[in-house]
Amino acid sequence: MNFSRALLWDLTLPEFRITGEGTRKFLQGQTTADFLSVTSTHEVQTCWLSPTGRLRALLEVKLVPQGAEFVILSGKEKDVINGLERVIFPSDKVKIESCGEIRRVQKISFQESWQGTPFKWLSIDQSLPNDLKEFSLANDTELEIWRLHQGLPMFEREFNENTNPYELGLSNLINHTKGCYLGQETMSKLKNVGYTKQELRFFSSQVPVDIPEGLISKNIKNDMRNIAGKITSFLILDSGYLIGLALIRKDFLAKSLFLESSPLIGIDINIPIGFSKLKN
Repeated sequence: MNFSRALLWDLTLPEFRITGEGTRKFLQGQTTADFLSVTSTHEVQTCWLSPTGRLRALLEVKLVPQGAEFVILSGKEKDVINGLERVIFPSDKVKIESCGEIRRVQKISFQESWQGTPFKWLSIDQSLPNDLKEFSLANDTELEIWRLHQGLPMFEREFNENTNPYELGLSNLINHTKGCYLGQETMSKLKNVGYTKQELRFFSSQVPVDIPEGLISKNIKNDMRNIAGKITSFLILDSGYLIGLALIRKDFLAKSLFLESSPLIGIDINIPIGFSKLKN
């Protein structure tokens, strides 16, 4: 899908600052990126995990001379800040503080992954750079259509501490050689096995449909129906057709799936544009 005009995702986010000489080492142990090896001042996208490897937040972090600045792209702000502050020890030599808000803008693309599409952090009162002034700001519906096609996971939809980054297509944000970090043991085990119990998929209905009740697989021979996964997000388009995201169990990824309704409605399943697969 493509829109008839060039669009921007324009988002205002709280900004936080980590200061202190131990900033890099602290981020190294708390996130999935290798901050000890970062040499640029560009924003780094990374995951913050639970000790058992469940996704808790998506972060963007920029190293600065005084330490680092970061925003929570997806996740619960209070839980992230409280969680990071709880694990700060005097030996870490860092502190976290709020420092206002930023304006984050990103080009909307249906060809490139959201992880690779250019974005910028701007100050709240800063105007768009010249290369973005011809873009229009996407409305809520346009943003959701793009997000669903991309498979960009949102907190309390695609993840709520019950899913891991590999299931959500965030393998690109996991550094596999950096050493120990929060959740690293689980991430290493999953990578070595090369297998996840479920994966995020984009789906679309083959005919107009009302609100779906669930996602199932049907055995044509005996009409046996099995729960194939969980719908996490959906949007009914003006045409009446449905698009959405679902976490689908591994055993059903290659099977014909249906929306549980009366009658059953077939759906098309595709890997989201932004999904990065786990490779062992």
